Amino acid sequence: MAFQGSLGFGGLGTVTRELSRNLARHVDVTVFDVLRSFRTGLTMKEVGNIGISKPTFLRGVPVNLPFQAFGFRSCDLVHINYASYGLSALISKQLAGLPFVETFHGIPQPELENGYDKLGYIAEHWALRLTSQRASSVVSDSDYIRRELRKRYSIRSTTVYLGVDIARFLPPSVREATEARRRLGIREKDQVVLYAGRLTPWKDPLTLVRAASLVIRERKDVAFHLVGIGPLLDDIKRMARSLGIQDKVFVVTDADYFHGLTDYYKAADVFVLPTRKEGFGLVVLEAMASGLCVIASDGGAPPELLGEAGMLFETGNYDSLAETILRVLSDDLLRQKLGAEARDRAVRTFTWDRCAQAYIRIYKEVAGLG
Repeated sequence: MAFQGSLGFGGLGTVTRELSRNLARHVDVTVFDVLRSFRTGLTMKEVGNIGISKPTFLRGVPVNLPFQAFGFRSCDLVHINYASYGLSALISKQLAGLPFVETFHGIPQPELENGYDKLGYIAEHWALRLTSQRASSVVSDSDYIRRELRKRYSIRSTTVYLGVDIARFLPPSVREATEARRRLGIREKDQVVLYAGRLTPWKDPLTLVRAASLVIRERKDVAFHLVGIGPLLDDIKRMARSLGIQDKVFVVTDADYFHGLTDYYKAADVFVLPTRKEGFGLVVLEAMASGLCVIASDGGAPPELLGEAGMLFETGNYDSLAETILRVLSDDLLRQKLGAEARDRAVRTFTWDRCAQAYIRIYKEVAGLG
């Protein structure tokens, strides 16, 4: 089968690497990369035993994306992950009758973004109607996405939850947590609130910074670490300075899935995801698997991921977020209980093997083998 995705970092990179690895236990998989392959130094060993088809670029534009359709001809099935990259799947279906499965990882929200991200969302908004109408099966990462696709676009889909590497993301021992803090230069006596993700408007890190000022007013032993890159980087730093908390709010831009991120999960006491209408939230699963107490906004998919194993706050309300952070930081037993329940839920419900098995069933149905 052909899996059209990305081997870079970010959510799609994680999905491509982890899901294709697990699918390869059951079917032959070739990944067709829509972005620059290995652009952050990944090796073939890190990708795993899967075939790779790299894109050709002309001044930063992947000019051969439509022609991936000819590469699909040796496959029995195509799996696409973004509608705006799906032209090649439409071509292969038209010319060779090759079926394709389409997965939606979120809902286009151009109203919440600017610049290239906004243009990307606009393109996805227009492309998804075209591709979904011709897909043999449409899949959503969460029930939230499934409901929104039905409401906004009249698209019917099936929910298949993504997974998390429960061997990579583990609750640390006291020694491991201490060593991680030492490596990161975090004071042992500080309580650490962690955010990981892109620094974009729809991820809403500014609400977390505003909440941080209220928390620090009450607790001088709390430090906030935001791990990620994006257009709001300078805004976050400016806001922290204007609120007088620049020595308590740290923005980390050099950590990622393979390099350093697990240390931050080990060093943290609480994980916060303030996103507006998050379609899924892989970082929520990573934090859960790491045994962290997770606080997330009450919109989008995080409530269904957490169940009863986490805390929610009113989306966009920094007073609500600050109150929730202070509550869990002041109650060690509650924080530890939620962390243990989160790990248990991640192990029972959100594994990549479970995700791959669900997709294998869909592939068989599409291919007429189920």
